[in-house]
Amino acid sequence: MQSCLNQRIAPCKEKLMLACDIVTEHFGAVPGMVVKRLLFQGPSNLTQLAAACSSGFTHKGGASSLRRALIVLIHHGLVFYRNGAPPVYYCMPDAVLQRIRHPAMVLAAKERFGDDGAIITKLLLQHGRLTEPNLLEMILNDPSSPVSHLPDERMGKKKESLKATIQNMLQYYYVEYCPTNTVEVKAGEKLEGIAAYEAALKAKTKSKSRKREQEEEKPAKKSKTAKTLETDEDGWATVIAPTKSEKKSPSGGDVERQEGGVGEMESNSELRVNCVKFLQHMRNQEAVELVRRLVNEHAATVVSTYLMQGQRVSLSLPSDIETSMFCIPQFPRISQPAKPDAIQHLIPNAEVSRRLTDIIHTLENNISQLDHMSVMKKVSSSQGYAVNMDVVMQTVKATQIEFVLGKKFGTLARRIFKILLSKKILEEREIVAHALASEADVRHHLYRMKAAGYLAVRELPTTNDSNPNKTFYLWYIPIEDIQPRLLEEMYKTLRNLYQRRIHECKEVTPLLERTQKGGGHGLTEAESEKVAKWNSIQETIGFSVVSLYDSIAALEFF
Repeated sequence: MQSCLNQRIAPCKEKLMLACDIVTEHFGAVPGMVVKRLLFQGPSNLTQLAAACSSGFTHKGGASSLRRALIVLIHHGLVFYRNGAPPVYYCMPDAVLQRIRHPAMVLAAKERFGDDGAIITKLLLQHGRLTEPNLLEMILNDPSSPVSHLPDERMGKKKESLKATIQNMLQYYYVEYCPTNTVEVKAGEKLEGIAAYEAALKAKTKSKSRKREQEEEKPAKKSKTAKTLETDEDGWATVIAPTKSEKKSPSGGDVERQEGGVGEMESNSELRVNCVKFLQHMRNQEAVELVRRLVNEHAATVVSTYLMQGQRVSLSLPSDIETSMFCIPQFPRISQPAKPDAIQHLIPNAEVSRRLTDIIHTLENNISQLDHMSVMKKVSSSQGYAVNMDVVMQTVKATQIEFVLGKKFGTLARRIFKILLSKKILEEREIVAHALASEADVRHHLYRMKAAGYLAVRELPTTNDSNPNKTFYLWYIPIEDIQPRLLEEMYKTLRNLYQRRIHECKEVTPLLERTQKGGGHGLTEAESEKVAKWNSIQETIGFSVVSLYDSIAALEFF
């Protein structure tokens, strides 16, 4: 079962269409057509994109619009390219769909790094990428922020506090430096001013050339050999702090090496949010909640402390652009190992800290709620213990499937599914005995779930003529078929919710524009009620979209 639930599923049509809808809403029609071409027709060069998107050009500057759209999409990490003659562009839907979780990322940053972390994350998500000086300037000079009205002395302290938060987020990989071979996009220039983009690119290229010439004139300096990240079969790294940090360019070209790690980058190096790290943060939260629910609060505190140890995860660019649909990497199967005495001082609860070893042994040896499989795993005597994320996330996935089936078919169907998930294969009479329900009700739900593809029957005849009266009919779960089927239905529901929100927004857009200009004055009572109704609908749909996508992420990526 575990290997089946860990499989990566090829993206369905609904997932690709949802990605196109998101790009169209956020960036406009031309970027939406570009992404649609790249997702449905595969990697393309500029000529192929121009031919595919020509129907959307309503003026003579169509080629410039296409180039501007590509620059914006590359800048926001939605489209990537391979150098060549000509360059080839491609898009990965997972990178686009992460935009659904932007509000959740801001909340997670606030929980982890406070208000400073929240505003840093919000601005980086809004603008794609920013240099550290530009980011600080936007925060400190924002007229709507109370920070801009601070006296000079407190303003200086606030700036140092923001710098410390940025370094902290870099240390734990929630924020990362971008490769230096990308074009800087200024705020408010999303689809205008192609000449400014090209000028910025030329200026950056000349600056790099001058710097390279100056470096070549200097005598070579001796440097320490960089340590590499060596991973074992469990997927965790034995060396976490290399002296040189390797970064892959969005073009998928050669890996660039940057000296000194996160703290010694140039001031003009651009920062961006590491969305995959936030996805791992969500995964860790799911694990902690499961342990809290099935064990106790003290065990959840221990698991949370182990999972807080930073592990570097980032966007996984495929080596072959023909198979460029997946960009979320496989997360490590266990957390970063650590000895109990190494993390004891990190636990805020004194009682938990004192009983740490006993709690770890309990999680290692006696978790009957998780199918007798240990949450904590001893890696080695020298490295200590780690959280066995394979066990925890398989339970999370099974719980998600049970919940969806319960909503779809009812409580009894959920109970039947859970029984078969535990017992693997049973006859109908055995299911009736375990479900504590009438034979008629159990049979009704069995055949409903079978018709929908969530259950299957295996026939074992005892005679050569396959006499039905002498044949065993064994029910089981075709787990390898459930995940893609369920994901397709969930993506279809997610797209329907997204389309409904767009439809409702179109009807009320003129009223919203008048509200923004006049502060709500000049609207009739009926129009005010319509705006209030839209706000309620937007809140409800927005919550449903984020919750549903969290369930999808648990099934597809965890």
